[in-house]
Amino acid sequence: HSPLMHSATAGMKEYLEALNFKEPQIGLVPNVTGVAEKNSGRIKELLVAQLTAPVRWYQTMQYFKDNGIDTLIEIGPGKVLTGLAKRELDGAPMINLDTVQDIQNFVAAAAK
Repeated sequence: HSPLMHSATAGMKEYLEALNFKEPQIGLVPNVTGVAEKNSGRIKELLVAQLTAPVRWYQTMQYFKDNGIDTLIEIGPGKVLTGLAKRELDGAPMINLDTVQDIQNFVAAAAK
């Protein structure tokens, strides 16, 4: 989330272009816009933008509140965002998927 990451954008873009993204069934809320996105091509663009763009935390939390988002799932190492979100989304269930195994377990449980 810093202009200092600019040199990584070309590699990230190349990597993401090689992946086949399906259109998500629910909107993903990138932290560079703070609003839901369902277009897979646009999601790839926003993932690249996240390397250098500022985080729109307030807008993201406000979008969640305004749209009745009642569960937050953080995917990635650590629980920093989950901790910050607890302050904004008091009482909302928070799920943290820290490892590949966590993701696999979550997918298996959700499929039941």
